[in-house]
Amino acid sequence: MKRKRKMSRLSWIIWALTITICLTSTTFSMAAKQTTITFWQSSSEAYQRSYETLADRFHQQNPDITVKAYLQPTVGFKEKLIAAFIAGKEPDVIDNVHDFAVEIEQKYHAWLDLNPYVKDWPEYKLMYPAIRTALTVDGKLYGIQLTDQPLGLFVRKSWMKNVGWDNPYPYIRDWDEMLDLAKKFTFGDPDRNGKDDTWGYEMFGSLSRDYAYVQFNYMINAAGEGIIKEGELNFNTDKGRFVLQRMQDYVFKYKVVPSDTGAYTHVEFYRDVKAGVVGIGRLGPWNMEVFDPALNADYFAIPYPPVKKGETALQTTIYHNLNLSRNTKHLQAGLKWVKFLLGKEAQEMFYVNHGMAYRNDLDWDRLCKSDREKYFKTAEFKRIGEVYPDPRWTRDGRAILAKHVQKCLLDPNADPAKELAAAEKEIRAKYWK
Repeated sequence: MKRKRKMSRLSWIIWALTITICLTSTTFSMAAKQTTITFWQSSSEAYQRSYETLADRFHQQNPDITVKAYLQPTVGFKEKLIAAFIAGKEPDVIDNVHDFAVEIEQKYHAWLDLNPYVKDWPEYKLMYPAIRTALTVDGKLYGIQLTDQPLGLFVRKSWMKNVGWDNPYPYIRDWDEMLDLAKKFTFGDPDRNGKDDTWGYEMFGSLSRDYAYVQFNYMINAAGEGIIKEGELNFNTDKGRFVLQRMQDYVFKYKVVPSDTGAYTHVEFYRDVKAGVVGIGRLGPWNMEVFDPALNADYFAIPYPPVKKGETALQTTIYHNLNLSRNTKHLQAGLKWVKFLLGKEAQEMFYVNHGMAYRNDLDWDRLCKSDREKYFKTAEFKRIGEVYPDPRWTRDGRAILAKHVQKCLLDPNADPAKELAAAEKEIRAKYWK
């Protein structure tokens, strides 16, 4: 029987050193594999809290990747992003507003082409076709949809009852009915307080973020058209002139909107809605968080009606999207983060916390708390994306159109036909080569 040899002191030291070196090497190896990606968003502090929570959950599932999420100010966000690109210090991934994203792509080609990476993702296939088209410029998929924000109208429930409006759903079936109801809401004391303090309809026509253009775009979409059609400018038309004339008439002829509508932003609109003095107005899914408590849920969500009964109204859809910098040094980590944000866990959090999610396969019966919420997720309406893929249509062109639309909202003597013709001429001269 062989005797076991005792390990000498020197052998113990060599063994301990070997283990230490191995452990140290493993630690250095793990540290070397750690990746940190930067993520910017400019939505709100509430969004920032959600993103920080999601970044922690993502890190738990991917311990080798850390996401640093930063909230940027909404004002000047585009300029700060461009400056970061110029300095070579841009974030890896961005939650971007749709119009900023396409403008930066058209001007600077800043974003990574996602086509080679996401085409087989189930999350990509869940995108609405209109948004997929709008996120493609010259065959390049520059972003992927993060939220879904189809637009409609709210109409005050009790006010309809008080003025004797008994049309069945969708309550307003064409533009003549919308005008009739707006008149009743403006002049018929719909809130029964004995005061002349209500407005039938509100829109906002400021040049801030080109709101005058935005409102015109909503209405021309509802009239069944897009600003661009088959590669051509499509607003200086009979239908476009009718739309702008109606907007001007709301202010000066029918007086169913505030007289200073041309200077309104969303701030004044929200103020009036919360004060309970507006009967009809634009409604997006994000509005319900404010409108429900402010109005005690006393409103219906409806599609923007067509011009005439039986026609097709296109409902404008806006959205946030995720972009990756074309210069990112952390491509795979960035793609993982994007895929995580498009997953069911993150999308449910977006919906529960902020009223918005792009996926149409979530459990909406469980998540939606009201018929108003369910409208945006289950209602059947034909969509159109607010931003179009033609690279000649930039935010600069949109600003020109906004200027001419606003003129008609400020001046009763402005001629909608002349203003749209002037807008088209200016846009063609500068951008539509």
